[in-house]
This record gives sequence, structure tokens and C-alpha cells, in this order.
Amino acid sequence: TDMAAHYDVTLTAGGTRASAAVAFLDPLVGRDALTVRTGARVTRVVMEGSRATGVDVLTADGGEARYQADGEVILCAGTFESPKILMLSGLGPADHLGSLDIPIVHELPGVGANLQDHLMVVTYGLARPETDPGMSGFLGEAGLFTHVVADRAGAPDLQLHFLAGMPGFPVDPTTNPNFLICPTLLQPSSRGRVTLASADPGVPPRVDPAYLAEAADVEVLVRGIELARELHTAAPLADMAMGGLFALVPDPSDPFGKPPFRFDVPVSGRDGLETLVRATATTVWHPVGTCSMGTHSAAVVDAQLRVHGVEGLRVADASVMPRITSGNTNAPSIMIGEKAADLITDPAG
Repeated sequence: TDMAAHYDVTLTAGGTRASAAVAFLDPLVGRDALTVRTGARVTRVVMEGSRATGVDVLTADGGEARYQADGEVILCAGTFESPKILMLSGLGPADHLGSLDIPIVHELPGVGANLQDHLMVVTYGLARPETDPGMSGFLGEAGLFTHVVADRAGAPDLQLHFLAGMPGFPVDPTTNPNFLICPTLLQPSSRGRVTLASADPGVPPRVDPAYLAEAADVEVLVRGIELARELHTAAPLADMAMGGLFALVPDPSDPFGKPPFRFDVPVSGRDGLETLVRATATTVWHPVGTCSMGTHSAAVVDAQLRVHGVEGLRVADASVMPRITSGNTNAPSIMIGEKAADLITDPAG
């Protein structure tokens, strides 16, 4: 069912973003049962036969340490780093590990595969000068979930984020009122992969997101831009809009810079929208799926988050999602952590 509404978000009482660290770690700091090591990098899971017994770590001062597990090892390094650590530990695709001379402990061909992410196109329109200047109090305060491809049943495939301007974009909302409509691909057909670039733990993994490899993904975003344009020219937005709708192009030379976009492209007719999508689509930073849950041959963890073929090792982060959620991944990732805690403390529960 299509739905437009205000978003529920994870905020503190003071109105700031409530990260998992703020919500779960900060209240426990000082307890004897918790030790937090910052600036450390896990290099591999220590294996004794088919059982995980601990982790090797590069410490913040450049030294090395080994932490032994009394019970289980719980890997929560995220969609890029969790498969990297598994592969460095000899758990992954045999051919790939063999090419890097990493001894194979247990072959898991699905480690690093099934990478999915949400893509969006950022469009904006100028508001009339008499509109009160301002900006969203929080990123994406309201939006729309809908279906735009008829043969895709089930979860919505398109999300529209609506914002009353946002700092860091080419147009300053405090001096030139504007609004953003951001079509977002929710159920990508494309699948990417994470692989090792080296057997050296200090080298980042290779990430091939395979964005827009499938034509259906392009079509969803094309239809999303058309819908954004339709909303832009209809009341009540049309009553305050001034001029046309524009798409913002990410700057590939500085993907983490401020501002993150370099120039505007008019959103015009149907012709050329596919080119526009391929030129402007950018990640929403929701990668999932590289340690997928399931019972098939490419699955990495089972329904209890246990790594197939290995004892004493679980993965509990967004990488275990076999299919990306039709919505933001922050709260679902927290739920995965909560479920993992229940499974560890009460396996029969």
C-alpha cells in the first residue's frame, strides 16, 4: 500500500541523532563487564579447527593483541568490513582466497556477494521569495513510499524524501528558500560484491556496488523523477514553487567533500532521463547483504546468525540481510543487534 507520512527517526531527547554508541554503549561506560578499545582494527578471527576462539587486533599504538573468547565471537564490523575479516580468516570463496595465498579454513562462496544499496537522485526547486527561509530540522522529515513498477509485487520500490532545504547544497535555504524531493530506489535488482584487494589487513577491501547494472533499477529512478516533477507542478508545491526542478550531480573527484554536489541539471522531458539518472544517482549509504542469511549454498549465516560450517562465530550487522529493507537501514540494524543479544543469552528463546 502506498503511504505518505512523517518519518519516525532515532533521536535523543535533545533532538540529535541517537547512534548505536549513544544509545547502547554510553549508558554502560564504567561497568566492569564492558571494555571499549578505540582505534583498534580486527585483522582476523582466530580459528582452532572449525571453531572461532578469539580475534587478532592491531592496537591504536601500532601493536598487536589477541583477545580470547570465553564463549562466542560476534562480528559486527559492517557490510564492507565483516566479509573482509571473514575472508582474511580463511572463510570465503576458495578461488579468491587462494589467489591471495590465504589458507582456506572453510569455503563460503557467498562471503562478500549479494551487495545491495539504496540509490537516490537529489532534485530541488526554488521557493518563492515570500516563503519563510528555513531548513529541515532533521534529514528527511517526511516522505512517500510507493510502487512504480507494476510487476514488482510486495514491498514498495520507490521512496521520496521531502526536505525544506538542506545546508551544504548549492542553494543556501536560509537566504534562498528551496525544497528537495529525492527519489530513492528501494529494491535494487543489481547485486555487487566485496572482495579483498590484498591479504594485508590494513588495505581496504574492493567494493564493486554494480549500481544500475539492471535496467529495472534505472526505470524505477526514471519513474521517480517523473513523479517528483509531477508533484512539483501540482498543488500545494506549485503554489510556492518558483521555476523548474533541478537534479544535483555528485562530484566524483571529492565524494566526501562539502558541498557534495558540483552543478545543476534541468529535469526536463522523458527523453534523456535515463542519462540523467546514470549521471546523478548517488548512494544513500545503506549497503547490506554481504554475509547473507539463509540455507542456500551462497548463504553465510543461518537464522541464528551463526556462520555456516563454523562453531562459536556469529555476524550481527546489516551484512546479514538477504534482501535490503524498503526503508532506512539504521533501525533494522539495531534490531539485528537486539536479536543477536537475545540469541546469545537465550538460544532457545
